[in-house]
Amino acid sequence: MIGLDMFIACFAVGVGGTGWLIQGEMFPTAVRGQAASIGATVDWLANYALIEAFPAWQRSIGLGWVLVCFAVLCVVAVLFVNRYLPETKGLSVEEISEQFESQAAGQRQAREARPKAPRRYGAPATGH
Repeated sequence: MIGLDMFIACFAVGVGGTGWLIQGEMFPTAVRGQAASIGATVDWLANYALIEAFPAWQRSIGLGWVLVCFAVLCVVAVLFVNRYLPETKGLSVEEISEQFESQAAGQRQAREARPKAPRRYGAPATGH
């Protein structure tokens, strides 16, 4: 029980609020309300699915391994946040939006600048 309490406390302090924080910063002001409501809906549907799956998961692999899986998911979440999300501390909402837009534009330009390899749709003709 102490381990479960520690997991809940560490999750809440760590990556637990990340999804809600991202929703408030990531979307442009014009669509923020709609995008945040879609994000919240997906979050609650995922919570419901997890609650429904938990008893079967616990019966099949045991509580200890379920919590190990949760810990692995938390590590993956931390790695994802560190790799793909920029630091936004001290920036205004407009500056954050500009940062995301310039990052997206840079990725778009990089994709367009890559040389395109010819597509091969079958074996070359042999002339037989």
